Order: sequence, then C-alpha cells, then structure tokens
Amino acid sequence: MPMPRPWRTASSLTHGLSQRPHRLDDSRLRALLGRVPAAPLAEVVRQCLAELP
Repeated sequence: MPMPRPWRTASSLTHGLSQRPHRLDDSRLRALLGRVPAAPLAEVVRQCLAELP
C-alpha cells in the first residue's frame, strides 16, 4: 500500500532536519524576557506524564 502524499511530504521534511545539526536562536526571546527560565528534561517529562489522563 503506497504512503499517502501528505505523509511522504512530511517524512521528507523531517528527514532533512534530522540529518543536519541545528540550533534554535533564542536571542529575540531573551531580549524580550531577559532571563529565560529552564527546567531539567527529566522533571518536565515527569510533570507531563503526571498530567496525562
């Protein structure tokens, strides 16, 4: 069974992103907020899972 066209398109886009290292630029956010709060990944995952039904 062939893959639906929208899925093929999305797959090709995500493949390109995963093959190149990239970094998000948060300079505009920092200019607006000042200090940008961050939480450890394990804590964020634990909180998200706790909120699931």
